[in-house]
Amino acid sequence: MASPQFEKFLKLLWGARASAGEGSATSGDVAAMRRNMDRVGGRLPESVSGTPAELGGVPGEWIDADGCDPTRVLLYLHGGGYVAGSVDSHRNL
Repeated sequence: MASPQFEKFLKLLWGARASAGEGSATSGDVAAMRRNMDRVGGRLPESVSGTPAELGGVPGEWIDADGCDPTRVLLYLHGGGYVAGSVDSHRNL
């Protein structure tokens, strides 16, 4: 049995779309899962900007915040097993 936290995550992931037949936790519809994950990603604060970029042939984004040292960089690779997640779903992290 899944934990209450995981159940909550699944509800966020599939939301109302599952009941509309667009995808469910058991349907294997990866495209629907990705769209729903992107919807829960949120927006950046006004003091932070994102610039789309292709980095080594992979779509990504440069994120800059007011007051950051432009000579320092952090490479963030989100989890998801190369199945779920994108810049849109993990931008706020």
